[in-house]
Amino acid sequence: MDTVARYNLDAGHHVVLEGTLYADRNGQMLQQLPADHRGHAHTYCLDVSFPETVAGHATTAIAEKVDERRLLDRHLPFDLLPGDMKTLIGADSSPANTVDRIMQDTDLTRRRTGALTRRAAHGAAAWSGLR
Repeated sequence: MDTVARYNLDAGHHVVLEGTLYADRNGQMLQQLPADHRGHAHTYCLDVSFPETVAGHATTAIAEKVDERRLLDRHLPFDLLPGDMKTLIGADSSPANTVDRIMQDTDLTRRRTGALTRRAAHGAAAWSGLR
């Protein structure tokens, strides 16, 4: 994930890392990428409830292999990185409001980048690096 993100940032692309990214496993990388990046970086932690996590998971290719109990074992609400790295987006933020906020914060427009999907808007963490 780190190598692919760095490659694309170096090529001048916008990068969004999204998914369930745990602080203990991915924290160092998620802190180092923005620190090493020459452009703007924005980090978000989306407060996704367990029922919303289950609903989103049901749409994935691994839904039949990973059951709800396993999801519950891995669900860590507010698994934040140390420091003030992330903007917390509350569970009450609609997908449209979440997308609008990220687009505004990052100074991107839907016209230039295409619509950000609901899935991307409701990942556990998203990081966008801009040149």
